[in-house]
Amino acid sequence: PGDLSDDDLSTLEQIIPLLYPTVVLARVCDVLWIRRRKFHFAENSLKIYLECAQKEFDLENWIFSAKYIERALRLASMLRRKKPELINSTMETLYKWIIEESSNDTKFATYRLIDLLVEFRYKDITTLFSKAALIAENAQIIYDFHRAEQYWRLAVKCARAGGDEN
Repeated sequence: PGDLSDDDLSTLEQIIPLLYPTVVLARVCDVLWIRRRKFHFAENSLKIYLECAQKEFDLENWIFSAKYIERALRLASMLRRKKPELINSTMETLYKWIIEESSNDTKFATYRLIDLLVEFRYKDITTLFSKAALIAENAQIIYDFHRAEQYWRLAVKCARAGGDEN
């Protein structure tokens, strides 16, 4: 975004109504937020990133959705002084996905979502710990030791974030 001129930024602002709620629109709003610091661009970007993540979320091909979710969460964090409900609602959306999708996850989507919530100090760390530990145990049962190890490490990270140093 730093290499865009003021004219480029003005052009981006003008084309916003022509873009549909897609990642391109989210990114354009994100760039305008970064460069122009207008709150509504950040808020729109956050909303569209979440919509795109929800629309494209798939446990087999989850990486792009996770990136959209992460950017939405980081934007919400930046806006928390002006609108604290944005960070709370974004974290609740992630938490809901974890609760609904984790039992079907055979890869690392749940890992990434839990890790993000731990990073942003989500309030229900105990449930996140339980989910990570359960996934680790189930991975061990089917001899998926790499996945088990990663989820055990995540469970430890959750426990430490919750204040349990043992």
